[in-house]
Amino acid sequence: IVSLFILICIAVYQRRFFMTMDVVAAYLNAKMEPDTIYVRINAYLTGLLCVLNPGYSEYVDHKGELVCEVLRALYGSLQAGVLWNRLMTKTLLDIGYIQNPYDQCVFNKMDNGVQCTVLLFVDDLLCTSTSKQMLHELHQHMVNTFTEVKMSMESIFTFLGMEIDISKPGVAILTQVGYIKSMLEQYKVTRKAITPARDDLFDIDASSPLLCSAKKSEFYSVVYKLMYIGKRTRPDILLPAIFLTTRTHSPTEQDNRKLYRILEYLNHAPYVPLVLNVGDSLQLYSYMDASHAVHKDMKGHSGMVLQLG
Repeated sequence: IVSLFILICIAVYQRRFFMTMDVVAAYLNAKMEPDTIYVRINAYLTGLLCVLNPGYSEYVDHKGELVCEVLRALYGSLQAGVLWNRLMTKTLLDIGYIQNPYDQCVFNKMDNGVQCTVLLFVDDLLCTSTSKQMLHELHQHMVNTFTEVKMSMESIFTFLGMEIDISKPGVAILTQVGYIKSMLEQYKVTRKAITPARDDLFDIDASSPLLCSAKKSEFYSVVYKLMYIGKRTRPDILLPAIFLTTRTHSPTEQDNRKLYRILEYLNHAPYVPLVLNVGDSLQLYSYMDASHAVHKDMKGHSGMVLQLG
């Protein structure tokens, strides 16, 4: 996510074009290493296969089943992700892209002083460049290499569950309104709150009853869904969400009320976009501070903010 945000900031600052690509059934493009995985197909499915192709009949065993060697990186196998990543990495390196030494999912290529950057997330690619030609050449190479590739160069697009709007020059607006609304509907949130937490966020009531097993499981799920939102587009909910991650082991009714406070706040303000822009330069700034013995157990607290531009 950090690399994604940095790439977006650099791209909007340099007025780059954006292109997204999605390799359909990506893993199946990668070949499995020989004699690695064999699967047994039950008698019912074997019968159907033999109807479709009678040539399979001679390989049916005494149980009426087939044993097959897996030739492609099958989804769900331990090797599939690694094999696909190796294939995509090789595909990019072969056409002159250089892998970033700090984040190996980022690749760069220079051509006559113009840079094209690719960010890879499994089978999704976000590509940026000031040269449309470089982007089109990259897309054509992917089409020639893989079975099916979806491509978009729209000014509003979805990537990693976020809607990204780059229609305004120099600015990128990130939202997750659809995800938030579906979450509110799932947990039947109707009330609204103007803040994500009350003043008692860090207060712990030792007498508050523990949640039952089902409620505890739901609590855990909701907390990390909120973390998913907070780490991407809604940093305004991160403080209470991060605190509640420390309560997932033995959550109480009090913790659950704090959890629903965040949901009620999201219901009040589902559309609060994260706006990324750089300003006048790509200068990196760092701000740090620390306070000692500020918690009840006498632990200190420190923090750091990095700003690009």
